[in-house]
Amino acid sequence: MRGVKYQILGLGIILLGMTVPSVSHISYICGALGFGLAVIGCFCMRDMESDAE
Repeated sequence: MRGVKYQILGLGIILLGMTVPSVSHISYICGALGFGLAVIGCFCMRDMESDAE
């Protein structure tokens, strides 16, 4: 479940980067950070039972 949270956070950061087109450096940083979080979310595996504790 933690991986899904990272993926959603990454997508939100990518969308934030898309809404700031006037400063391109911030857009690139948000896009890279969001993509990195989404990839980390794909590899972050935990059991559902351990999240409940």
